[in-house]
Amino acid sequence: MALSMEFKIRMIFLFRSGSLREKARLVLKATRQHARNLATFAVVYKSSMLGLRYLGQGGKEGQYDSFFAGLLGGYVVFGRSRSSVTQQIVIYVFARVVLALARLSIEPNPNPLAAFLSPSSRNKVKAHAWPAFASLSWAFVMYLFRWHPEAIQSSLRSSMTYIDIVAPQQIMLDIRAATFAAMFDSLTGNLGPFLILSLTLVFDYNRSL
Repeated sequence: MALSMEFKIRMIFLFRSGSLREKARLVLKATRQHARNLATFAVVYKSSMLGLRYLGQGGKEGQYDSFFAGLLGGYVVFGRSRSSVTQQIVIYVFARVVLALARLSIEPNPNPLAAFLSPSSRNKVKAHAWPAFASLSWAFVMYLFRWHPEAIQSSLRSSMTYIDIVAPQQIMLDIRAATFAAMFDSLTGNLGPFLILSLTLVFDYNRSL
């Protein structure tokens, strides 16, 4: 959960418009909501587990008690409201669940069909699963961004805009700056870096006008 919150904070500072004070206020608000959601979920989940154990036979935990307690907690805390913070948490949890189920799908104990795979085949699947997953994920997100950008979440769309538009422009500026630096350094010797800095400041000032 900490990683999802760190990602949310980075997205606010990198891609949200506004002053530093406004961004800091958004971070504090998101952090407070994140902590409140997790605390509420913990209360609902633990209370549900105790209730199911009390109703169960012999006061023991049933095999699916955690599933139903998580189902109730997920609905009460995350299912009834859809804010950017709750959506980020749910997407993070969903991704982790999919990865865990993918690992279990080739293990013989949870999945009896996996027993038909030889150990060497199982090792090959493990070795190639992540490259295939990463490649397909980026293939789909770039395709959606190119042809259906409105379907992508706003924060992810901002990241894709940076990759597709802003980053190439920045790379070209860096290449031009490096080229000018080499030219000035060869012509002016030690004065080259200072001239480059002056030209950069003038260029940035004119661009901001």
